Amino acid sequence: MSMSDTHIPPFPADRPDRSRRRPSRRPAPETRLKVVEEDEDYLVIDKPAGLLSIATDKENTRTAFRIVSDMVKRRDPRNRIFVVHRLDRETSGLMLFAKSQEAQSAIQHHWKSHILRRRYITIVEGKMQTGDGSGYGVIRSYLRESKARMVYSSPNPRNGVPAVTHYHILYASERYSMLSCELETGRKNQIRVQLQGIGHPVAGDLKYGGQPTPMHRLALHAFELSFTNPRTGKSHHLISPLPDSFYLLDDFPQIG
Repeated sequence: MSMSDTHIPPFPADRPDRSRRRPSRRPAPETRLKVVEEDEDYLVIDKPAGLLSIATDKENTRTAFRIVSDMVKRRDPRNRIFVVHRLDRETSGLMLFAKSQEAQSAIQHHWKSHILRRRYITIVEGKMQTGDGSGYGVIRSYLRESKARMVYSSPNPRNGVPAVTHYHILYASERYSMLSCELETGRKNQIRVQLQGIGHPVAGDLKYGGQPTPMHRLALHAFELSFTNPRTGKSHHLISPLPDSFYLLDDFPQIG
């Protein structure tokens, strides 16, 4: 199915306030949510940074789930949508939805059989290196979430659930490094917390030790998604090009 755009309605707070011109703490998301692939059972979007995946206590309308749900209901009021996996609010890129609970369960209950690849591109602070000089590495730790919703990484198995991230250094300068990351596990904030734990926080990640950047966003993008439709057996391989803002930080190679 061809790519389509869905407009995200603005918050009232996003409209210019001429009486007070304070800078926003959180950049507004881009104005278009793109549908990049769709079949009878699944739908994949390219989520902009700054847009929640699902509702929270503070926000339940301006979310990827609500926008996609409204879109399919306009086609037929009986249509429904189900989240297969989430992205952090400030992470952009590919996000998968199912069109029925059966389709959702078929992938979630046999994740490793049907999710063939999930690859992220991120920019981290500092010049990252591997001990063997190969540029490839693995981060293994245990993650736990506090009551304040901060996630912490520990080498102690008693301190959380196991998390494994594989990475490849694509480019490294003295200030920043660009990495390709693949998740063996899919824990909340996993890439962000584990990279902070080895001394290379994601650029712009103020929550987990990063410094502000000219990007004005988190430098983490869900770049590649490959999955198989359990019902039809058809494979889907999707790429979301790296946002232009990533190239503001350094002379990085073109990705995607």
